[in-house]
Amino acid sequence: MKEPSPRRLACIDVGSGALNLLIVEMHKDRLRVLDELSKSVALGRDCFSTGSIQRATTRETCEILLGFRALLNEYKVDECRVVATSALREAANRDWVVDQIRVSTGFQVQVLSNAEEHYTTFKALDDGVENYRKMRREGMLIIDVGYGSTEISEIRNDRLVMSRNIRMGALRLWELISAAARQSDRYPLLLEEYILSNLDHVRAMVRLKDIPHCLVLSGEAGQLLKLAGGHVTRKRFDQLYLTVRDMTPQEMERNYSIPAPRAEILLPTMMVIRSFMDMTGAESLHLTTSSLKEGVVAEMRDEALGRPDLGTEDMISQAEALAARQHNDKKHARDVADKAIRLFDELRPLHDMTGRDRLMLRLGALTHDMGKRLSTVNHGEQSAHILLANPILGLNQRELGIVAFLGRYHSSYVSSEILQSSNELGPEDHLKAVKLLSILRLADAMDKGHRQKLSLEEIKLDGEKLTLFASANQDATLEKWIFEHKAELFLRYLALKHV
Repeated sequence: MKEPSPRRLACIDVGSGALNLLIVEMHKDRLRVLDELSKSVALGRDCFSTGSIQRATTRETCEILLGFRALLNEYKVDECRVVATSALREAANRDWVVDQIRVSTGFQVQVLSNAEEHYTTFKALDDGVENYRKMRREGMLIIDVGYGSTEISEIRNDRLVMSRNIRMGALRLWELISAAARQSDRYPLLLEEYILSNLDHVRAMVRLKDIPHCLVLSGEAGQLLKLAGGHVTRKRFDQLYLTVRDMTPQEMERNYSIPAPRAEILLPTMMVIRSFMDMTGAESLHLTTSSLKEGVVAEMRDEALGRPDLGTEDMISQAEALAARQHNDKKHARDVADKAIRLFDELRPLHDMTGRDRLMLRLGALTHDMGKRLSTVNHGEQSAHILLANPILGLNQRELGIVAFLGRYHSSYVSSEILQSSNELGPEDHLKAVKLLSILRLADAMDKGHRQKLSLEEIKLDGEKLTLFASANQDATLEKWIFEHKAELFLRYLALKHV
C-alpha cells in the first residue's frame, strides 16, 4: 500500500517590519523546511508613528499575501496559519485591516496577544536551540526583542517563573533614535539613558544576577550571528556594540554587508539586549534565529501528533510565582487548588468541561487571594487587576479573562446581574466561568481558616445529590458554615438539589 504524502504546514507571520512565510513538511515528528520568504512592509512604522495602518500599506500587505497564497498553492500546503503581532495588535484600525486582508486574500488573521506571541515562540526553542533544556534547568533569561516590544522571561529549575513585556521594541526605539538624531549628536547616549530609565521598575522587581545563561531571540539575530557567531562573550558583545554605536547604517552596509534597513534596527536591538544582559550574571549570549513562525509550525505538528502541551507546568509555575510576589498564602492556595481539581474531576458528568478549563480553574485557585496585600476589603478585584497586568504566557485573552473573573468573584457576593451577563466575557465564556467559579468558591470555603483543617476523603454523586466525605484535624465549624453559604451557586449551576 502506498504511504500517504507527508503533511505540509505553513505559517505567515504578519510582523511589524516584514511579512514572513515558512513552509515545512512533516516527517513523523521532524519538520523539514521547504521554503522561506520575507518581504519588508511598513506596518510598524505606520502604527508606531501615527497609531494606524495606512491604506497604501494595507494594499501592499494584501498584494504580498496574494503572492504568498500562490506559493502555498504551488507547494500544495495542507494547512496554513496567519498570525499578527504588535503593529496590528496596537493599530487603531486593526479590525478594518484584518477585514481587508480577509476580503482581498481569503486569509483569516489571528492577532496574537503579547502572551500568546511569546508563548508560541517558545515552542520553537526545543528544536532550534542547542542545550536548551540544560540551560532551562541551570537558569536562563530569554530576551525576545520584537519590533514593537521586548519580552523577558526568567526560567529556573526548568520552570518559567516570570515573564514581563516592556514596550521597547527595536523599531519603536528606532523611531525615537530618528527624532533624537535631529536634535542632538549625542542621541545614542540619550537613548541609552531613556532605556535605563524605563527599566527601573524591572530592576526593582527581579533579581537575576545568579542567572548563568542569556538567550536572545530577535528578527535581527541573523545579522548579529553574522557579526558575532551563535555564542558570544559579554566582552565581545560590548566591543561590537561600541563599534556599531558609532557607525551609520550606510557604513554598516558597506563594512558588514548588512542591508541599510536592517542596519537601522541593529543598534536599538543591541541596546535592549545589553541593558537586560547587564541585569544577569551571564558571561555570554546565546543567539538564535528561532522565531514565531517556527513556533507556530511546531505547535501545528504537536497538535497533529496529539502531543500534550508541555507548557502547562510553565503556566502553573508562573501563577505560583506571581502570587508569591504578592506574599500570597501558598499553602492555602495549593489546598484550594487541589480540592477544586478534585471536585472538577469527580463532577465531569455534570459540567462537561475540558482539560483546558481544568487548567484555568487551577490557575484561578492559585492566584485567587493574591490581592490581599493591596486590599483586605475587596481583594478579589485586586487579584483580577494583578493578573490582567501580568498575563500568564500560554493563556489567550479570553482565557485570561476567565481566570481574572474567578479571582474577582471568588469571595464577594455574586449578584444576579453578574450571573446573567458580564461585560468582561462573551455568553459562552461567561457560563463556563460561572461554573468554574461555583467549584472554586466551594473549594475555598473548605479552607476558610487557611489552616488546612479538612481532608477530602470521598466524593459521592447520587442523582441530584452530592455528598462530600471529609476528615478534620481541628474544629471545622467555620468551614462548615461558609460551605453552606457558598453552596447555592454550586447547586444552581451544576444542576444539583443537595450537597
